[in-house]
Amino acid sequence: MHLYRLGALLSAGGFAWAQSLSPSDITTVTNNLATGATHSWELGTRAQAILDLDAPDFSVFASQVPPPQTVPSNTTSAISPVFSIAHSVVSALKNTSGAAPLMADGAAGDPASIGVAVLLANWTNQGGGLNYAAAATNQLDFLLSHVPRTGDGAISHRVAQVQLWSDFVFMVPPFLALYGVTTGNSTLISQAYTQIQLYRKYLRDTSANNLWKHIVLGTDPSDVPNDDGHWSTGNGWAAAGMLRVLATMKNSQFSGSFKNEQKDLASWVKEIHSAMYANVDSTNIFTNYVDRPVSASGSFYDTASTALLASTVYRFALLWGDHTHIPNAEKGRQALFASGSPGSAFVIPTTSTSSSPSASSIPSALSLSASSVLSASSLSASSISLPLSSQQARSATIARRASSASSQSSNSSTRSGSASGSASATAPATSPSATTAPIASLVHFTDDGWLTPVVNPNAFGIEGSHSPEGQAFVLELQASYNEWVATGSPGINVATRSSAPVGWLVACAMLGSLLAYS
Repeated sequence: MHLYRLGALLSAGGFAWAQSLSPSDITTVTNNLATGATHSWELGTRAQAILDLDAPDFSVFASQVPPPQTVPSNTTSAISPVFSIAHSVVSALKNTSGAAPLMADGAAGDPASIGVAVLLANWTNQGGGLNYAAAATNQLDFLLSHVPRTGDGAISHRVAQVQLWSDFVFMVPPFLALYGVTTGNSTLISQAYTQIQLYRKYLRDTSANNLWKHIVLGTDPSDVPNDDGHWSTGNGWAAAGMLRVLATMKNSQFSGSFKNEQKDLASWVKEIHSAMYANVDSTNIFTNYVDRPVSASGSFYDTASTALLASTVYRFALLWGDHTHIPNAEKGRQALFASGSPGSAFVIPTTSTSSSPSASSIPSALSLSASSVLSASSLSASSISLPLSSQQARSATIARRASSASSQSSNSSTRSGSASGSASATAPATSPSATTAPIASLVHFTDDGWLTPVVNPNAFGIEGSHSPEGQAFVLELQASYNEWVATGSPGINVATRSSAPVGWLVACAMLGSLLAYS
């Protein structure tokens, strides 16, 4: 216990305390994600986390995008869960002849997150009698031709009405950008940038130091209410989505054509980093709404958003060479992976209900035909399949985060969303291939390996217990941190050089005090 206290004190003195999850811990987190991910955005997030951690050559953060079209034998096992997700989703499609989302969902944007896995399955010729090319094209056409828009062209995150969510930036633009790169279509890459630019226009709150609002513009009382609050996970989604588009541009054959767009995206990512970390308290864990103290009504600590945002800081350092917020990410990572009894880091406050913010007016819709942006080149037909993992049937159909939560709400009720689509809003989850081992003595993980405390992914105004997306964020954090360390931990001196001499003196004094106490 004294060593743990010393580690915390050394960290406070300006030193990177090398805490990380063990391989066994990562396996446990991965297995929990596999069994827990059923909703469209969870499946898409899971697929991309697996790529980043276990098959990095096929991630958009690789040096070459698109990746090789042949999967090497030493990567087949690691990438197979991604292809299993694509296989199970595409095989469940009922409508394969026209515009349709990859999964039916009240959210228009979330199913597109699975599109990355589907595009890769097609690119690497995973066939099994499935037409991945058609599935991806139908998803694209649905977004561009069948989803309502703002007057200036921002695609709605919801099917039933024009409503913009910060989550959208992770779900849709990365799919558009990767589709563009794999088909040689620069117009789609440009559209990915434009959607981010428009979402920033509506969601960035200049009166709150550029934090992003969560949900705006909705007016349908039967759909999800607006949320003008600065939801921590939403800011993380936005930064992470921007980075994926930035990486896709930078690492592709189109890099030279999008220099200015890359600069903008990098600037906007850093803008979110600066806004978010300006509000974190001494625990180095964000509250669910970042600019509300944990003592405020409805506030609680949220490790999921903390993991997600820290992962984007390491990625940003690797991708753009900006290390400004590495000290913040390091403190957050160390706090997340600290030793101790689960829940011992702080007392979790009780949430309470408050009123929803008023809705804003909806601008007129604008349609954009898929045929107007698609190039003559098409996705190639696929012919090779990998075996599908064992599946667990799921029958529930739940709309994406269709809760009655507002910016301060703890209302846990959900609304089912209706949308024309091709599959249920949940999909079979592949079973983990290994027995899940317990995670012992980590403050922010339960014994069975779930990140804690976390926001409820399906009712974002209240605290939850099991968050599949939170598990994915842990994998994203581990992946980006591993790569950052492998490149020599660039920027680590930003955290230490200004206070190192004093820090060592303080650390020595603290060590002497602890030894005397023991």
